[in-house]
Amino acid sequence: MKVKIGDKIHNAEDEPILLMLNESDKSNILMMFSNNNLRYCAAPGYYTKEQIKEFMETDKNVKSIG
Repeated sequence: MKVKIGDKIHNAEDEPILLMLNESDKSNILMMFSNNNLRYCAAPGYYTKEQIKEFMETDKNVKSIG
């Protein structure tokens, strides 16, 4: 598992990662499995769809950690 936070990617092979989900996150992630989606983004409410799409392009302006 890899997690992108800001402009850095953290890899669970190099350091432990804990995801703290709320009920809404759990529901959204459960729905992903039927569509073969491999990415889930939680962002502040003021982010536009375009900003979220850009953020989800993982290799753009990213520094890998570990």
